[in-house]
Amino acid sequence: MKKLCLDNEYLNEFKTDIVKCDRNEDSTFSVILGDSYFYPESGGQTGDQGQIGDANVIDVVTKNGEIVHITDKAVKGKNVNCAIDWRKRFDHMQQHTGQHMLSGVIEDKYGIKTLSFHMGEEDSSIETDVKNITEDRIDEIEMLVNDAIFRNIEVKKYFTEGEVEGVRKKVNINGPKRVVAIDGVDISYCGGTHVNRTGEIGIFKITGIDKVRKNIRLHFKCGYRALNDYRKNFTVVSKLKKVLTMNEDSIIEGVEILIEREKELKRQIKKYKLKELDDFAENVKENIYKDELKGYKDEEIRYIQSRLIGKGVESIIRNSDTNRIFIAVKQDKNDKFKALLDEIKREFDIKGGGNKGKFQLIPNEKREEIWAKLTNLLK
Repeated sequence: MKKLCLDNEYLNEFKTDIVKCDRNEDSTFSVILGDSYFYPESGGQTGDQGQIGDANVIDVVTKNGEIVHITDKAVKGKNVNCAIDWRKRFDHMQQHTGQHMLSGVIEDKYGIKTLSFHMGEEDSSIETDVKNITEDRIDEIEMLVNDAIFRNIEVKKYFTEGEVEGVRKKVNINGPKRVVAIDGVDISYCGGTHVNRTGEIGIFKITGIDKVRKNIRLHFKCGYRALNDYRKNFTVVSKLKKVLTMNEDSIIEGVEILIEREKELKRQIKKYKLKELDDFAENVKENIYKDELKGYKDEEIRYIQSRLIGKGVESIIRNSDTNRIFIAVKQDKNDKFKALLDEIKREFDIKGGGNKGKFQLIPNEKREEIWAKLTNLLK
């Protein structure tokens, strides 16, 4: 079936007949229309959404050469009203044309090739063939793309049987190929939806950089997505200005100061905490220490036990906050205790383990019975 949407990306309402409607295993429905202006998922661009009659179109895909509309309920009839979600369609047009401009700019100016394109609900991205890219280069790319947007260049779209000179990437397609050309910026074969003029993209912003298969992936947002991203960041900056009582130019310095202060506080807290734990262990006078502790982290209990065993005191401590039992014995008792604990684990069907005289168990609902049995092991 022909993608009628490519004849007019701006048409978002039409009427047609329901040819077929089948129920899917997940309780959705697959609907075939007599004619469809819905765009099916293809080439990194997600499918349209909207309505067919009183059914919501969740997704649009291509199966066996047909455009299949996935709906939330069955639909039938002749001359049925169909409506494409225009906000989503136009968003996809902005992102896709923005991607062409980004890929055209980086290849023409810097020799960077685009390996793949992905359009998500919130974020779009391209994978490039470079291993590294500088912040200055990112700034340059953003300016070049936005300059082309603001020039409001016509986005020409047409089908051709022959090969077109200067296309960014050749394709192996039998029959007519659709060309999307932006004068001085990019010319590509593409079956996606696009705006008619670059000015409709509004604004372009690279929002993230990461690595994929050792290559650089560039995340970007166009149009309303870029506007919403700016609004979100503006809100964050405004709140930070109030909290820090600083202007925008001083916010980073203010946050860095707070981070350093927090690090210093953590160092001080750790220092005093270690002293508290050392004092705790030092005040234990018995040869075998058995107790339940509250308000301690598991690693703090392990630290106490390491200090106790250092002065020859074996211990069994239950952390009531995390429901874990820790045992520390002299290393010459390791094998014996390991065997005894394995028996208890099998008897009560609980998890645990350890070695070199240090063990831990996670009791179940029989925790009191388990605790009594374990404490009897240390004598």
